[in-house]
Amino acid sequence: MRMLIFENAKLVAEAIAVFGILLLFWRHPAMQKTRQLSGLRPLMIAVAVFFVVEATAQITTRDQYKYPQKHEPFPFTRWAMFAGFTHSLESANLYDWRGLTSVGQPVEINPARLFVTPNTTTLFTKTHALGDQIPTDGQPAEQSVTQALNAFAAGLLARHNQLHSEQPVVCVELWKRTLPLHQGAVVPAAFATPGSSLVYTFTPAKP
Repeated sequence: MRMLIFENAKLVAEAIAVFGILLLFWRHPAMQKTRQLSGLRPLMIAVAVFFVVEATAQITTRDQYKYPQKHEPFPFTRWAMFAGFTHSLESANLYDWRGLTSVGQPVEINPARLFVTPNTTTLFTKTHALGDQIPTDGQPAEQSVTQALNAFAAGLLARHNQLHSEQPVVCVELWKRTLPLHQGAVVPAAFATPGSSLVYTFTPAKP
């Protein structure tokens, strides 16, 4: 309970600081003169609304790496973009999607090339966040994680088959690579053992 109160207090303090700066900017004499010009007034209001919405998205999404989220402020930026690590990391995980055709031929799937979006980073962070929640001891993932993975993979499969009808896939796989974070480290090859391992498979239910 105390932690919740403390987090809420930090949230309120941050909101006061951010929106206080925006208010000072809005009330600046130069801004007041600009707002008096009828031609620029709609543009100024639109810019102000954008900054308010963007700041709200940043303040209310401190931890974007917990999926699935009930609300997602896409395509606005998020606070976690500016938050650094509190400790050094020895390694990092990389995730790769691929599909398999009906004859078992592998087809690499890149979500950023399948969907037209101004924020492809969201697709990468969502894959990374979901992949990190898959247990490494062989146990099944939590139901919410599995549902989010299934929804994500189903979208990738449908989109790939829509764009590449000449090479449709019947299932989608998620592979994991572990990259040592030190000088001279070699990036493991994707979809090749032992540097890469299969952590998740999605096969759509037959109608």
